Amino acid sequence: MTNTLDSKYHGCRLQSYRLKGHDVVSIENSLVRLTVLLSKGADITEFRFKPFDIDVLWHSKRELPNLERFIPETAQGWDSFFDFFVGGWQESFPTGNTVGAHRLGQGTLHGEVSILPWEYEIISQSKERIEVRFFVECRRNPFRLERRISLNEGEAQVAFDETITNLSPLELEYAWGHHPSFGAPFLSEACVLDLPAGNYSTRERSEISQPRLMPDQKSDKPIVKTVDGDDVDLRSVPGADSGTWDNFEVALSSAEPGRVAIRNPDLGFGFGMSWDREAFPYLWEWEVCSGWPNYPLWGREYLLALEPFNCPIGGGLHNLAGKGVLPVLKPGEHKSTRFEFGFCSALNPFEGQFLKSDQIGIAVKK
Repeated sequence: MTNTLDSKYHGCRLQSYRLKGHDVVSIENSLVRLTVLLSKGADITEFRFKPFDIDVLWHSKRELPNLERFIPETAQGWDSFFDFFVGGWQESFPTGNTVGAHRLGQGTLHGEVSILPWEYEIISQSKERIEVRFFVECRRNPFRLERRISLNEGEAQVAFDETITNLSPLELEYAWGHHPSFGAPFLSEACVLDLPAGNYSTRERSEISQPRLMPDQKSDKPIVKTVDGDDVDLRSVPGADSGTWDNFEVALSSAEPGRVAIRNPDLGFGFGMSWDREAFPYLWEWEVCSGWPNYPLWGREYLLALEPFNCPIGGGLHNLAGKGVLPVLKPGEHKSTRFEFGFCSALNPFEGQFLKSDQIGIAVKK
């Protein structure tokens, strides 16, 4: 039998509470703490490496709106997401990263699961392991999304076991991805990206473009041109005062596992993520270095997002439906996949290995 007192304060454990009118759940062990914002998309609002007391996720200079007092001015697909976008990690489903009508329903940026309230239940809990099920049913699209989060004591890694279900009698396309964004103090010019092999492309030209990367490039390696025509290695990270913002995409090679990391040798640790390449064959990168001049960032934010997706960058139901690009779920069909992510050594390229409690003193740079 689990000792209730011990399981509440030691080893793997869960706490639930209210914050500014939002329901919040925190899951942790001796090495990591992960916090989930139930009231809004089951966003991951904290992923903290406890030995260093550093949360690696980006947090906006805007605070989380008080759910009991904040009244949105518009209900547009762009604004409904960005009014509550204050950092962290969002899930994008089922309409992807576009705003526009699809089959008479207006699509929200990153899909409606990113703004809906979710439910949760504890599957198992002991000092050695905890598993919690989070789930939501869409309102505008007939889908269910389930995310099981599991954590073992002594390991600096977390697993997501996710399942999407088509609740309709129709074959339906879907756009699906994850949007974790990283910020200071973890993010800095010292960081190195471990990027997968594949075909690289930079984003199209934009009216609000302030790029460091020349738009509309293609490359079979992570070396592209800057706007000045110089070579730049995409594995390097620009500084906060660069005054730029960019996107690039990697279409993973068929033999490449889904894997990416951002490592900070100055701090002595990194963040790594592994996923099923068949489910998410693209990796998007979004970097803002005080260079997004408009709503909602206003030239004052520094962040870098690494986003596994099932479609090309900027894609979704609004612009890709019916083009043979998006996967399809048959009536009543389920699709399951697994993410693993956590903290890794800063000293070597990430190859899927995460730190354990007995390795912390070895992996950390002194």
